Amino acid sequence: MIYEYKITFKEGLHSRPAIGLTDLCKKYKSLTFKIIKINNTITDIKCKNLISILTSNIEKDDIIQIEVSNSDDNTNKLIKEELDKIFL
Repeated sequence: MIYEYKITFKEGLHSRPAIGLTDLCKKYKSLTFKIIKINNTITDIKCKNLISILTSNIEKDDIIQIEVSNSDDNTNKLIKEELDKIFL
């Protein structure tokens, strides 16, 4: 499943949402989370690594896509709710 978000934080993707994303990865250890696209640039940032997220230079108004692998429909709904809390 792929989730898309526009970064609205004036600081870009800073530590609070990045920590929220890494915590979500820890909660669902059997799943793979990664940022696969920032605007039109294809990338591969593992979301379990806080430093990778923080050094990716994701800025305000960037659009990111987060890919979650190996999840079922029920889990997708829960993950979407948690990602919305982080990014919306």
